[in-house]
Amino acid sequence: MLKKVRTFALSKLQQNKDIMNIGELIKSVCEEQGISANELADKIYCKRQNVYKIFEKPSIPTAQLGLISKALKYDFFDAISKNIKLSGVDNPEAIREISNRTAVSQFVEVMPRILKKLGKEPTICFGGALAFPDDTALPDYCLGGGYDIEFSVDSFLSEKPNCNFENAIKITRVHCDKINTDIEIWQFKNSQLCMFNIKLDYKTEKEWKKLMRYVFDYYEKLI
Repeated sequence: MLKKVRTFALSKLQQNKDIMNIGELIKSVCEEQGISANELADKIYCKRQNVYKIFEKPSIPTAQLGLISKALKYDFFDAISKNIKLSGVDNPEAIREISNRTAVSQFVEVMPRILKKLGKEPTICFGGALAFPDDTALPDYCLGGGYDIEFSVDSFLSEKPNCNFENAIKITRVHCDKINTDIEIWQFKNSQLCMFNIKLDYKTEKEWKKLMRYVFDYYEKLI
């Protein structure tokens, strides 16, 4: 069965130029095996909606691809070795996704250390834990310790789809000269509350420390 599936998928990949990335190949293998999105979701422990996203991805993290390979009894790593373009190496979206993963990995590692050095609580929370409807744009991470300081991967929160707070919030961008980067200040029009939103892209530990010292100083002045 495994040999048959591998032969089919590679043959289809060679014949069908519409299959350009690993997500499309996974979808193709699922169709050949008669496995629905629901069934694959059960096999890899995720929601059906996430499987549909996988079908559209030009690149997939190694651990997740390994899980999918095991679930479908198909060696996707072998397919990539035979056609390197499946890895997304030439795809701008894939390169951006890899860059974002690198930035998040570095951020999660260094930020608690920086917070400790600045005398702050070294807690990072998922921004998605906030109580908003599912289709509302949310920050990706936020700080504990009583600070409304949020981080959004790759772009500001105001730049994300479904960010519909314009009528309730005044958004101002402030430039941090120390590392030549901007931050956003969200001031709620009907209260004294304010929130800082920071673009989570790759910064060195030294740059993150300078930026966070600046942000904390600015935040405390406003509060």
